[in-house]
Amino acid sequence: MLPYAMKAAIAALTLLSAPVIADLGKPVLFKDGLGPHVNTKLMANMPSTKSTHKEWAHGTIPESCAAQGKNANPPLKTADFHIFDVRYTDCDEPWIMCRHKDAPLSINQLIDYFGRLPVHERQSVSYVMGFPGGGSAYEIGGMVVFQGNTASISVFQHEVGHAVDAYNNADGTSSSKPIFAKALKKDKCVPDAYANTNKVEDWTQVSVLLMYDKVVPGGLNTIGANWACLGAQLVAVANRQGVVVQFHRIKLLSLIYIFPQYTRCLMHEAYGALERSRSFVTPSKQQHIVTLSQWV
Repeated sequence: MLPYAMKAAIAALTLLSAPVIADLGKPVLFKDGLGPHVNTKLMANMPSTKSTHKEWAHGTIPESCAAQGKNANPPLKTADFHIFDVRYTDCDEPWIMCRHKDAPLSINQLIDYFGRLPVHERQSVSYVMGFPGGGSAYEIGGMVVFQGNTASISVFQHEVGHAVDAYNNADGTSSSKPIFAKALKKDKCVPDAYANTNKVEDWTQVSVLLMYDKVVPGGLNTIGANWACLGAQLVAVANRQGVVVQFHRIKLLSLIYIFPQYTRCLMHEAYGALERSRSFVTPSKQQHIVTLSQWV
């Protein structure tokens, strides 16, 4: 059986390349993928949150980053990583970003793209990592890993969306709830072929569309496609993410975000406290790096 991280990375490659085999069996709204239809306007309307960053002294690396590097194919040497504390102005706790020296994404790009996402989403993420690779990304255990040239706001939104799906509600993973299954059954389409993979990927692609509707003037009515075929999914995701949905008489959706106020990035602080309680490893002691399965 393939490790989860490997399966996730293989599947995530399709975000940037060819369509996948449809498991949900739904028609798709965008046959050429979601990214080309949302990236330009998302970038124009999602400015990055101001931030400062500071590099760690070379020679130490969080075990979580070391473990993901070890699981890469080929494995990555811990000595080749640069580690940064990144503090955004909307959260008192810094994020830890781990970048391999050969990663196509610079530390400034990692900071910029991640900072474009709202804090109520970022707070579900513990680590952001930049690796070399063929162009894929995955989320596992609240960590997001970007491999190769993945400079795409929709890819960042998608991967962070997995953490939001899994951790932003106390009753568990949102994509597994009956409210979403019923919405999917009711609707006539999903966003794209990647969303057709399964309910988890569909949820996160729908969340990209929901973000588009929030930040782009005119919302989804400017996207150039009849998105009403997935309206029930939008409502389900909105309900789970604290969004108030209003219906017009013409039965088009107007989505108005009303997010709770998060104090001091509480969910992120919880992750930080957990990770600070764990030991760190040095590049000279790679034999002490634990496998990911020991931490899950």
